[in-house]
Amino acid sequence: LADIYKSFNEIFYISLQPFPLAELLNKILDIILSVPFLPLEKQGCLFLADTDNPEHLHLTIHRNLDDSLLKMCNKVAFGRCLCGKAARDRRSIFKDCIDDDHENRPAGIKPHGHYIIPILAGDRVLGGLNLYVKHGHKSELHEMHFLQAVADILSGIIARKQHEKQLSRMSFEDDLTSLPNRRLFFKQFEHALQRTKRSHDKVAVLYLDLDRFKPVNDIYGHDVGDLLLREASQRMKSCLREMDILARIGGDEFVVLVELIKEPDEIANLKKRITHTIRQPFIIMGIRIEIDVSIGISFYPEDGD
Repeated sequence: LADIYKSFNEIFYISLQPFPLAELLNKILDIILSVPFLPLEKQGCLFLADTDNPEHLHLTIHRNLDDSLLKMCNKVAFGRCLCGKAARDRRSIFKDCIDDDHENRPAGIKPHGHYIIPILAGDRVLGGLNLYVKHGHKSELHEMHFLQAVADILSGIIARKQHEKQLSRMSFEDDLTSLPNRRLFFKQFEHALQRTKRSHDKVAVLYLDLDRFKPVNDIYGHDVGDLLLREASQRMKSCLREMDILARIGGDEFVVLVELIKEPDEIANLKKRITHTIRQPFIIMGIRIEIDVSIGISFYPEDGD
């Protein structure tokens, strides 16, 4: 009981810290593997449900697992191997040895058993906890109860972090293009100016307005217009470095923020690349559409504070 209370206190304390989800799960897995009364090997992992394919688990956190096993179990479909079966059936599984249910078995794997605990929110699978035990271990009821309670705590942590991420995305991401929105752009812009004032580098801002976009909405409808905006934003983004920021600030208006400008012609060349790619015909829902872009450029510190 002392081990249980101590472990829960540590997990609850960590869960309240403002860490990213992966860091929280890392710390919690270490706590679980160090609980004295659990007969665990110092091996295990945490899966999260794949956001792109909810019928798959994605290996997120692990301890002391062989590279071949990590590669084999990077993504596990519901129903495959022990972790997938636990997720599919929404029930915990205990095995005291490797048997035919272990479909992912790299060569040379040492004998061991498993506790597999699905992490559930109602009937929805959020992930799974996979812990190794010694070969031939006999499961005790209090061990399973403890691990299921831990899975319930993990469920609350994962659901909260996913909700926070969704709220953040809604606050700072443009719904249509998934680019940063006006609010996030200005936060990033302020940080860029502060960095530049210390480093004495240049910052450039490009203001982009798509030409001939309004007639597309008027003639073909907003569905075509929305698809055009998505495609145009991807074309513009392809012209940028990974560190550059492209934001949609409303309608058919975009802004690019460029830091660490090294060459005098860098921004002029960027303007040419964006103009060229936007002038290439778009094929949207079988419709050939040609638009253009107007671009204004301002530099810090030359053009103002």
